Amino acid sequence: MARSLASALVAVALLGCAEASDAPDGSAAVELSWGSPDAASAVPDTGRAAADAIAPLELSGPTTDTASDVVSPDLAMPDLLPDTPAPDAATALDSATDAAADAVPDSVPHAASDSAADSAAPPPPSAPPDQWGPYPVGTRAYTFFDPVRLRWLATQVWYPSQPSTDSPAVYVGLIPGKAVVDVAPDSSKSPWPIVLFSHGFKGINAQSVGFTEYVASHGYVVVAPNHPGNTLFDFGSKDKDVAQTSLERPKDLAFALSALLSLDAGDPLHGLADATRIAVTGHSFGGWTALIVAGGNVDVDAAKAACDSGAPSDIFCKYLPYFPAGQTIALAPAMAGLKAAVILAPGGYSSLGDPGLAKVGIATLVMGGTLDKTTPVPIEIDPIYGGLAQTGHKMEVVLEKADHMSYTNICAVPGAAAFIPDFCGDPNMLSGDKALAAAGAFAVAWLGTFVKGELGMLPYLDTLAKTPTVASSKKAGW
Repeated sequence: MARSLASALVAVALLGCAEASDAPDGSAAVELSWGSPDAASAVPDTGRAAADAIAPLELSGPTTDTASDVVSPDLAMPDLLPDTPAPDAATALDSATDAAADAVPDSVPHAASDSAADSAAPPPPSAPPDQWGPYPVGTRAYTFFDPVRLRWLATQVWYPSQPSTDSPAVYVGLIPGKAVVDVAPDSSKSPWPIVLFSHGFKGINAQSVGFTEYVASHGYVVVAPNHPGNTLFDFGSKDKDVAQTSLERPKDLAFALSALLSLDAGDPLHGLADATRIAVTGHSFGGWTALIVAGGNVDVDAAKAACDSGAPSDIFCKYLPYFPAGQTIALAPAMAGLKAAVILAPGGYSSLGDPGLAKVGIATLVMGGTLDKTTPVPIEIDPIYGGLAQTGHKMEVVLEKADHMSYTNICAVPGAAAFIPDFCGDPNMLSGDKALAAAGAFAVAWLGTFVKGELGMLPYLDTLAKTPTVASSKKAGW
């Protein structure tokens, strides 16, 4: 039974799984209106047809009562809708000390003052990023309901917790973790910063618990929704459905964030998270999702032209015919409080292109692997990193012998290597434990610098880049 369930898990939780391709039938025009109406006056269009039209990206909706862990929050939260543009994080840095002071945007809470940074070296972080963090971790499952999109989001949340002797969680009955289910949160230093995580194609919210739990242990609330229509539990995906899902994914992250911040006062996690300090992360298709949330956009006509020209980054090309011609796809309104992004093995460069990636306005870390054949470094990772604005803080890290699924716990599932050898069967492949530990260490250093304002985290980026696990690295903005 375990092997058959494992086989089902690893067979569908992959970005690179073969899917039947269906050409557009031309039966209905696809219409898309990106951008949200004013939050105060937004009224959901309850008569909107759900047939073949791709839904608009709107981040406002009605409030309904909460019941247990089934939550439908008000998305029009004032603190999520900025009145002023995000601060410019691009700063020329002349020395290591100046880098530590300037690497954090001025608006990041708790950042060291200029005088402190100039008078002494940055203080050490509360815990080294390459070690499990100082906080026990709890996990809690929610089901959030979006009444505008009629969409249920099964969402896993990890958080700093009180110590517990209870047994740790086992996700989907197969993936062992370290977090304890429903243990009381640690509110001693709350509100904690928030990290959003988007899973890969046919993945699940718990696919990378080695990463999400690790980050939570360093003092973050990590929020990971399932993306309905593109999970382990959704069998069969036509190209049109994947195109639809790609447009829903950024809204899923935005809704899960707002749901977390709207939890009822009686909920154990009420008030635990900080709406002013947010990061977005994701793996594979989730990396593309995170880039859209981070400000990236897709010029549909330009993306189609890139695919027609034979662009090597073609992983997204079969979905673009279902995107509306003449439109630009972007998250609107922008997510306030967003400070940084960590993108694991992302794909879809041809859909974003340099102009779309240049719109990403936050510090972004991009990670890949030398053995990754799904989103290869020369075709996806290097171009995505290169397209990010040269004036912003960015970094690329390529792990030695990491494959596409090294950034997940999927290959540790019994039977994975035998059932999907192309993804988990290479004996030279960097194990998920090692890859996720490396990804977690870089993420904690990156988020500590740009989200928490822990200037002592900044030197670790160079230190970690010199470890044998790293094949290559580069950065800009310093």
